[in-house]
Amino acid sequence: MLGLSPALGAFLCGLLVGHSTLRRAAESMAAPIQSILLFVFFPVGGLLIDLQYLKDQIWVILAALVVVTGGKTFLNPALR
Repeated sequence: MLGLSPALGAFLCGLLVGHSTLRRAAESMAAPIQSILLFVFFPVGGLLIDLQYLKDQIWVILAALVVVTGGKTFLNPALR
């Protein structure tokens, strides 16, 4: 009716329901679907990882890990 895309319309309806008295009922009805989506989301994300790329770039990954972890270790106390 307002000429919005389906995604934007669903977002705005979610905002309205979230701020109404129907929030608890909507949360209880959506809980099983939320569990299924979480169960599917994380394995799919893991399947998208290219293990060969990680193997080829292991030294870059380890160097970045050391720089970020070491930087946070030394900067956190210094900035307090």
